[in-house]
Amino acid sequence: MQIISQDEVKKISQLARIAISEEEAKRYATDLSNILAFVDKLKSVDTEKVAPIDHISGTKNRLRPDAVKEAANTTKAEIIKNFPSKKDRFNKVKAVF
Repeated sequence: MQIISQDEVKKISQLARIAISEEEAKRYATDLSNILAFVDKLKSVDTEKVAPIDHISGTKNRLRPDAVKEAANTTKAEIIKNFPSKKDRFNKVKAVF
C-alpha cells in the first residue's frame, strides 16, 4: 500500500532543497509509506486503561526555593565602583527608546 507517492517525495525534497534521483524517490516513497502504515497500526491499539506518563524515568523537577540573597555593602560598593558611568548607586546607560 503506497501512502506517499514518488511525486510527493520529489516535492518534499524540492522544498528542502535536497537533490534526489528517481531511484531514491521510489525508495523513500516506499520507506515513508511503511512508516506511516506502522503509525496507523499503532492508532488502533486500545490504550484506554493505560495511564499517561510525562517522563519515562519518573524523576521530578528538583526546584530550590526562590529566595533573595542580599549582598554585603562592601560587595555592592565594589560592584558600583566598576560602573563606567553611574548616578548615585545606579549604573547609567544610554536610553533605549
